[in-house]
Amino acid sequence: MSALREDIEAVAKSFDEHVLVGVTSAEPFIEYVEKVRVVKAETNTVDRDFLVKNGHFEGLVDPRKRIADAKRIIILAIYSYDEECLGLEAEENLRGRIARTYAYYPVVTTVAGKVADFLAEKGFENVCGQDVPLKVAASRAGMGFQGKHTLLITKPYGSWVALRAIITNAEIDLNEPYAERECGGCVACLKACPTGAIYQPFKVNPKLCINVLTRIHRYIAPENRVKMDARLLGCDICQEVCPKNRFLRPRKRSRHAGFQPQHHESHEHLAGVKENFPELISLLRMARSPVMRRNAAIVLGNLGDPRALPALEEQMKKEESSVRPYIRDAIQQIGLSGTK
Repeated sequence: MSALREDIEAVAKSFDEHVLVGVTSAEPFIEYVEKVRVVKAETNTVDRDFLVKNGHFEGLVDPRKRIADAKRIIILAIYSYDEECLGLEAEENLRGRIARTYAYYPVVTTVAGKVADFLAEKGFENVCGQDVPLKVAASRAGMGFQGKHTLLITKPYGSWVALRAIITNAEIDLNEPYAERECGGCVACLKACPTGAIYQPFKVNPKLCINVLTRIHRYIAPENRVKMDARLLGCDICQEVCPKNRFLRPRKRSRHAGFQPQHHESHEHLAGVKENFPELISLLRMARSPVMRRNAAIVLGNLGDPRALPALEEQMKKEESSVRPYIRDAIQQIGLSGTK
């Protein structure tokens, strides 16, 4: 391993020991955008259904559009399965473990910034961020493989990682691409997905994925509201059933971990949501994001607790039009559960 590569890893690990560093070439990701086009055609989806702007995927294809003489892509992965994940079943805590990964974006962003600063001090140009298809680049950088649920699976940390990339014109020792996908005949994630979002191995319909549904201001069909169960934000099912995540040990929580509401508005209230009925009612009444008020109404309906009726009926009178249908359905749902 070259001295430059060793120095980069030392800089990254000096901030967080639970970091993986991979390096791949800056060659374009031609096959990636074609695979995205196939999924979009098969699912009748557009870029915004994936929570990205129009043209986002095409913009990730060629790193040399960011740096003309780019030679390498550094991928950084931070382990996000921390002690706060223990016991965070959606039914108990109303938020998915995957929400903890979002809390580690500030950590991996800071690590990437420190590596970028180090490269700049050495005289190398670099662009730091999410300017390449991260999971594909990580596979190409030998860090793991994409499972049938399309998430990156790493050797030490399973699928619980937050990713960032640095495009640079530095010459750095390359990793060998990951040899093969190790899912074999396992289809646990496909069988477990309650909405059928993983409709084929390595293909996900974002219109059905509960993690996406709970984060976007978009209509949720009644049949999918029921399948959300008590999942206020995120869904871990495909990761929970994945054998590659079975024996992971949680890390100590990074003191730098936290949510960034300016980038993920629906996470604004996440830190205080626990198995606490008043907290759920509070979200229904006071969450700034209509997405969270909608999700709270759906969860209250699915829980079927008649104690929620006064708050739902009160909120119905003042709620904006996009959320009222969900509150109305929740009231009807609780009424029906009381007659059984």
